[in-house]
Amino acid sequence: MENKVRILIVEDEFMISEDIAMRLLDFGYSVAGVAPSADKALKILQKENVDIALLDINIQGEMDGIELSKIISNVVS
Repeated sequence: MENKVRILIVEDEFMISEDIAMRLLDFGYSVAGVAPSADKALKILQKENVDIALLDINIQGEMDGIELSKIISNVVS
């Protein structure tokens, strides 16, 4: 069985996130989830194995993409 790289997409604009997801699938990657906010991204990260997270810097909610990246970095290191 082939192990595909699992990617989380964090993007609050639906059309953009769907376009990114389709392109990644076309290139043979696996999309672990699509989140419109940092809170939803963190919930996905708790449930799914993710190899790479693509983060929009300006996302809706209390936390932006830069703050989310710091949390992810602290959890991983």
